[in-house]
Amino acid sequence: MEVRQEIDYVLHHAQKVTAIFAAMRTLAAEKAEAGHRIEYLKISDLRTRQNFADNLDWLIARFGATSLEWQSPDEWRLDQQLRGFGARLGIPIREAGR
Repeated sequence: MEVRQEIDYVLHHAQKVTAIFAAMRTLAAEKAEAGHRIEYLKISDLRTRQNFADNLDWLIARFGATSLEWQSPDEWRLDQQLRGFGARLGIPIREAGR
């Protein structure tokens, strides 16, 4: 998901943000073409709440998720946010690869 939370917490160069979002969109399209079910939220998507926690609450409710698993983020700040979010869910959570 593309969220303002990730581009607003510090000043980023516009080209960096554009490149990251382009890579994310390409990966989502490749996974969809390979047969995976993808729910991708662009920064301009009217459904987005512009932060991970609110979007995850919405996605979990939308799909009736019974567990949450995530790929290790490259930033400690985001790792802590995901762990805190997951701890309050009341469903099994797991960081992939651990």
